[in-house]
Amino acid sequence: MKILPDLRLTVNDVTISMQQIKALFAIASTHSQNKAASILEISVPVLHRSLKDMEKKLGLELITTTHRGTRLTEEGKDIIEAYERYKKRMMSYPNTIVACSPLYFNLVQKIVSAIEREGYQIDLLVSDDDLNNHCLEMGLVGAVVFDDPIYIYKEKEAQEIYEVVEVIKDTLIHVYRGNKYLRYKFGAQRIGFSHIKAQGVKYEVVGMTRDTKFLLKSGHSFFINRSLARREGLALRSRTEPKLLMHSIFALRMGKGEELDALMLRLGQIK
Repeated sequence: MKILPDLRLTVNDVTISMQQIKALFAIASTHSQNKAASILEISVPVLHRSLKDMEKKLGLELITTTHRGTRLTEEGKDIIEAYERYKKRMMSYPNTIVACSPLYFNLVQKIVSAIEREGYQIDLLVSDDDLNNHCLEMGLVGAVVFDDPIYIYKEKEAQEIYEVVEVIKDTLIHVYRGNKYLRYKFGAQRIGFSHIKAQGVKYEVVGMTRDTKFLLKSGHSFFINRSLARREGLALRSRTEPKLLMHSIFALRMGKGEELDALMLRLGQIK
């Protein structure tokens, strides 16, 4: 059995979600699917389907059930032990970590700097929503400022949420140069593409870039956040009415601590 620790846990090249890992831990601690389902606040059939789906994808038997209850197999134990080792190694970092994308780094950095003057220690992880979300699910960061609100809705369904605050509102500028689009790595790109798809427009995404200069010179259509365009002094006209691409930027907190209390309070006071 090949176990590879990632920002998620990958077993035999199959990614295991945080919820599935929690299910294995619940079985390990209770030896009962009924009690495990109660801890996870889901029904027993839902838990059973999740475990069986995980076993099918991995091609491994992870649990065994007898008259004495349900227990993890050696393979199941190996998975949660690998997760514990990895989490312990990653959680040895001394400071609270807050994640955001480059779009809102300046905003978050300003607030973090103010909080640090009060004696708290916070470090910033700057990446895209996908990676930041994985870090949040693994418990490696205490809070994330997301570009795309879809992550908030997904996490509300899957996780115990301590706090969510709306930080600001932003919108996308739709620069149209034909039906071939270059996707910018950051921002709520999903909203822009969902809009033109709903309009029945046929389009093709020909690539992705993190570089705004390359985006501008590419000759392709694209979406870019108005806040970023303003910050970089870009005079861009939007083919789509900006209010149709308006969306909220949220901060989601799962960690605990006074430094995160201060962070969320300040983020919620911006708008």
